[in-house]
Amino acid sequence: MKSEIYVIVHQPLSYYTLDRFGLNQNLNNKITYLNILPLIDFKTFQSYENSNFRNDNFLNFKSYSSLLDFLMKNKNNFFYINLTGKNLTSTLIEIFFSLYGGVKFEIIQPSLPLLSKQEKNLKRIFYTSKIQLYYKFRNKIRDTLQSFFYSLICKKPKISFVSNNIYFDKLNKSKLTFKINHLDYYNFHKDNKKDENQEYFCFVDQEQENSFENKLYFKSTYIPGYLARISKLLKTIENKTGLSAKIALHHRKKSIPKEFENFHCSSNNTIEIIKNSKFILSHNSTALNFAIMSKKPIILIWLEEFNSRLSKYSTMKKLEYEIDCRIINEKDNLDDIDFQKKIDNFKYNKFIENYINFNEKIALEHPWKTIDIILSRL
Repeated sequence: MKSEIYVIVHQPLSYYTLDRFGLNQNLNNKITYLNILPLIDFKTFQSYENSNFRNDNFLNFKSYSSLLDFLMKNKNNFFYINLTGKNLTSTLIEIFFSLYGGVKFEIIQPSLPLLSKQEKNLKRIFYTSKIQLYYKFRNKIRDTLQSFFYSLICKKPKISFVSNNIYFDKLNKSKLTFKINHLDYYNFHKDNKKDENQEYFCFVDQEQENSFENKLYFKSTYIPGYLARISKLLKTIENKTGLSAKIALHHRKKSIPKEFENFHCSSNNTIEIIKNSKFILSHNSTALNFAIMSKKPIILIWLEEFNSRLSKYSTMKKLEYEIDCRIINEKDNLDDIDFQKKIDNFKYNKFIENYINFNEKIALEHPWKTIDIILSRL
């Protein structure tokens, strides 16, 4: 039976988000996307808005009056999911959806694993600048209050869609729980282009000079001089290895930065660039999933500014532990670094089974395709 599905998001449309939200799939149910980014931060929304990406079912709400007009329209037999976290605007939407009898579901598709709380180095907070510390505490207080009211007011999901072993095993199986492919796993395995190892290494860009998340939550330049510093490091590695650098640009970048103009830069084909490279450089990009599935050596780049970001430390140290990759500092002497160190196949395979898919494989299908079929049957 056909149903309506409402997806609350706070991201602009791009080549990547079209795929992530299933907008490029031919689905049975009607899915409407409520983008509340303009209400959260209109300036950030404007800076990323791209006229090349439009979809009639992707609604950008630029005023609360237009949002309320939409919410006041009666809705029947529908499902909804909140992909924006526990903010006040999405809480308001969930209240309306709950009053109309909507069924809430969740998608558990983690990006990269984190260290456990016991393993985290909490002393790193003391390296944080005063302004960053102010934003951290302000955001923590705000998030705690929003989380409290969200938990008090909003329903818990009745249906869960899970993309890996670790989380599937942790879930309470008393509620409706279904397996889906991790989007990275699906995209990697549907790509049937023949691997052609070439004489280059890949740097996966994360827009760290001033990322979307930084604009949204911290309102300040994240890493001054970042692009020039990375450019210098890539040139050093080119000279040491005799290989050229290829940069897989972040999906939100609209143009090639001047600091990267001397490198081969490419957009929207990260999987292909990674598959054909000799080794991968990045910080903690989710695209490292593709590098792990490609069985490529991985080098993680640590910058001093990351001392103020516990999540950076947590993901990079977890990767170092899980797959035995190397973390280098931009100021390190690189003479003793083996950039093409032989990987540990057992650890790579274990990582894939635990964090990117399942021990027992499921049919290769876009996650939103599976979600659409299952919700049609409920």
